[in-house]
Amino acid sequence: MKALVHIKRFNPAVDREPYLQTFEYDFEQYMTVLDVLGQIAAKQEPSLCFMYCCRSGHCGLCAVMVNGKPYLTCRKMAEPDMRLEPLASFPVKRDLLTDRQGHEEAVKKMHLFLERETVPEEGIEAIDMSRYPQFLAASRCVECLCCTAGCPVWRKNPYAFAGPTAFTLAARLFYDSRDTHKRALMCLGAGMEKCTRCGLCSSLCPQNANPAASIADMLTAL
Repeated sequence: MKALVHIKRFNPAVDREPYLQTFEYDFEQYMTVLDVLGQIAAKQEPSLCFMYCCRSGHCGLCAVMVNGKPYLTCRKMAEPDMRLEPLASFPVKRDLLTDRQGHEEAVKKMHLFLERETVPEEGIEAIDMSRYPQFLAASRCVECLCCTAGCPVWRKNPYAFAGPTAFTLAARLFYDSRDTHKRALMCLGAGMEKCTRCGLCSSLCPQNANPAASIADMLTAL
């Protein structure tokens, strides 16, 4: 079956403005959006630029906008007529490839490593398991940035609001009883109080990491 995909393309070296290019491809049942991109790159347009690695939803690198919503291309099923664009509000390097440097710099400033006031005693350390389910959920985050791309607060001011992805990474330590740093207060310094609690981030997360719940828990702890 022949199908169409409309891809937003942009090469800053030669293009003044982004443009849509339509490709016809061979649609098959159960193929993913990443399969479509691979087919087009192999058979029609080898210069098409996009990113992927694991093909199983764990590296978080292949996220793009599919018909206006962010998805991992390796997990999103292809449709007979699609529009593909780079992740919303991120600088575009080329075609579907976006620049994640701003997010990475924001995460670095949050010092997301285990901090302890005392050295644990030798032997098996007792760990408080009461918040393990929340820790487990936050640990599912693969930094695909789908939640951040869809966040209305981050879109308005990415420099004053680190975004739900960054706050989810911080929540891993917030829920870890071994960590003694004031994670909620640290996230407040990264603009977490600007969250409107709309819950959109959790609805967009492909791994069910539930960033909205983590943000709500940290705001409540302040």
